[in-house]
Amino acid sequence: MIRGIDFYNHVIPFLKSCPNTDFLHQSIQSMQENNDAIEVLTNNNSYQSEYLFKSYYDKIDFSKSNFVWQHFKGWVIQTEEPTFDPDLATFMDFRVDQGGDTRFFYVLPQDEHTALVEIAIFSSDIPESGFYDDYLRSYISDHIGCKSYKILEEEINAIPMTDYDFSKEKKSDRIINIGTNGGSVKGSSGYAYKYIQKETDRLVEYISQNNLSKYKPIKNRFKFYDGIFLNAILTRKTDGEKVFSSLFRKLSPQLIFKFLDEESSFIEDLQVFTAPPTLPFTRAFIDQVF
Repeated sequence: MIRGIDFYNHVIPFLKSCPNTDFLHQSIQSMQENNDAIEVLTNNNSYQSEYLFKSYYDKIDFSKSNFVWQHFKGWVIQTEEPTFDPDLATFMDFRVDQGGDTRFFYVLPQDEHTALVEIAIFSSDIPESGFYDDYLRSYISDHIGCKSYKILEEEINAIPMTDYDFSKEKKSDRIINIGTNGGSVKGSSGYAYKYIQKETDRLVEYISQNNLSKYKPIKNRFKFYDGIFLNAILTRKTDGEKVFSSLFRKLSPQLIFKFLDEESSFIEDLQVFTAPPTLPFTRAFIDQVF
């Protein structure tokens, strides 16, 4: 677990110490290419640069793509009695009413008394914050076995999971989409942090070689795999609980994580494909192709 505040406290002071870095908080009105430069118009100024990196996406019609929200809420709790094994994380626990969605818990201990307990849900709509609380209380009571605890911190957010091709939104070769807007959120899992770091490393290589005009985001077979998974889940050919439970029963965690990190070979991919029920994914494959 990398806590957001730790990441910000590491990166922001470093950037502020760099003489060529400024932080501006303004509302962006428009951006357009003018004479070999990008001009950004804000609510109180205008700026020009040779290239612009854009991490947010504008209003997009996802209706022709597979799309679902992964939304989540978590509590960092502190218990009176030693409750957690600091060396043991719970990755995906499906012992929760699925409610027609894909729902699971994970638990990340910091020490014997402190852990992040979080519920994640794949669904088309994002509920109000209070929706998650009964699920969190029940899981802590029934599965962690803890009746007395304090809530130290709370987090809540949502991540778009889609096979949408964000490169179609590129309005200029001088605007480089990054982060979520660059398609760095993995469609089948919602993972983003590691992918963004890897893609940033690629970008830095292009910048250091003064070759940014040749940069293109990676398109690989895993994007197609993500589309098959999302199709199978969203059209209810199968559900996330069956898929992930089957994967972890039949395959080693190392192989599954390697696959989710898009670092597996094609032979290893075939092992992953044959672990869950194959008929739903065969039908989803046909849907994606045709």
